[in-house]
Amino acid sequence: MKESGWSVLAVTITMKESGKCVLADSITMKQSGKSVLADNIAMKQSRKSVLAVAITMKQSGKSVLADSIAMKQSGKSVLADSIAMKQSGKNVLADSMAMKQSGKSVLADSMVMKQSGKSLLAVTITMKQSGKGVLADSIAMKQSENSVLADSMAMKQSGKSVLADSIAMKQSGKSVLADSITMKQSRKSVLADSMAMKQSRKSVLAVTITMKQSGKSVLAESKAMKQSGKSVLAVTITMKQPGKSVLADCIAMKQSEKSVLAVTITMKQSGKSVLADSMDMKQSGKSVLAASMANKQSGKSVLADSIAMKQSGKSVLADSITIKQSGESVLADSIAMKQSGKSILADSITKKQSG
Repeated sequence: MKESGWSVLAVTITMKESGKCVLADSITMKQSGKSVLADNIAMKQSRKSVLAVAITMKQSGKSVLADSIAMKQSGKSVLADSIAMKQSGKNVLADSMAMKQSGKSVLADSMVMKQSGKSLLAVTITMKQSGKGVLADSIAMKQSENSVLADSMAMKQSGKSVLADSIAMKQSGKSVLADSITMKQSRKSVLADSMAMKQSRKSVLAVTITMKQSGKSVLAESKAMKQSGKSVLAVTITMKQPGKSVLADCIAMKQSEKSVLAVTITMKQSGKSVLADSMDMKQSGKSVLAASMANKQSGKSVLADSIAMKQSGKSVLADSITIKQSGESVLADSIAMKQSGKSILADSITKKQSG
């Protein structure tokens, strides 16, 4: 994208803040006329180049980089995915971050969160919910003096809001956020991006998940998922959609003999390119590498990094993804797809599919 002379590559999102839409997880943000590049992006912002799995966000005149980002905030540089953020005189490391927010330190991407006496390790975020803000993809927000980091969040459900990759979902009166969420669902805690989940006595490892889907193994952002009658929480989402599951963030999909690689995908969809979480997806006979994934799913797509998929001719939502599996395009990591004249908002994205 060319936005004010900057090219924007992202898991691609165009975020609008302060009366604008907010998209997360590799976002192309428009904030004070600046573009945001995410997930291995080379941005030009005030003559500075930003490489990240990454986002260079402009927030009140400051740029924010996430997931390996070099942020400039009030003359300070922030490295995310190994980020050193300076926020109100505090140093914040994200995606391996050490954040100081209200006198507390937050380690992300190997974070130790204390939530109801439990420690959470994630690509991680220490989210303070119940009236507190949530930031995604390594973001340090100041909301009621609490910081919320997403892309591995510790969420409190059951009356609490869950933010994921900057998602605000309303599900039975509760908001659900994905892409690194520590969700409380039926007394289960979900750790994302290096999580140890206990689901029906099964452990789920994320950020590199080995998904079991109809006898096939799927490596997605380093995860070990158990599917086929089992619930799968990844960088963590457990979405329930009328018989459909949700997969997210770094997926190796097989769609009509096409492989899709995520965590930085460049999707070719009827002549359009889609960048998602730094993806370089080649569809129509091209292979896609996704956060180191190899998904084989008898012509079906597999989404990881917060995935609970129901396959068998059903669509898969991943990190807010709506995939058309019968020869249709796949949007990953925050995509709002247009499918047969219908709009799907995912990770707050509006995409045009099928032409």
